[in-house]
Amino acid sequence: EKGVVAARPGGQMARSCELTAEIEGRSAHVARWQEGRDALAAGLHFVADAYALAKGKTCVLRFGRMESGSARNAVSDRTRLEGTLRCFDDTLFASLWQSLEELARRISAQTGCTLRLSRSEGYPPVTNDAALLVQARERYPIEEAQPTFTTEDFSEFQRRVPGVFFFLGTGGK
Repeated sequence: EKGVVAARPGGQMARSCELTAEIEGRSAHVARWQEGRDALAAGLHFVADAYALAKGKTCVLRFGRMESGSARNAVSDRTRLEGTLRCFDDTLFASLWQSLEELARRISAQTGCTLRLSRSEGYPPVTNDAALLVQARERYPIEEAQPTFTTEDFSEFQRRVPGVFFFLGTGGK
């Protein structure tokens, strides 16, 4: 709301990365699909299992784009998935990334496809210094902010110097 200043101690905004899964299989006509290695099926399997890895954790793992195959009557030989991973905690982020890499190896072994993962570094989480926030609240009316999975490059400053990121209410929607 207009005029409201809000912040929270600890994780306020998420760490982010863009992730890409590239899957190589072998195309075959659908009449002889068994001769192929279905990159589309491997991609679907990867997405479903990746979502299950993140379920119940304080994170967001979602894919927003998928490209696969070149013909409707042929097993797909290539699939590309593009998504994002966001967490408030670097330890959880590292654990999830390791689990995704293990999942990629498992699906590769199960399907005979090659699955390669890559990611951008993205931004670290915005983590407010609790002591500084207490000092600010002694001087100014600062409401408790809700954590958000959006990201902010201010987190790079907080890696070097303790800081507090504030949400400032302007009344806009």
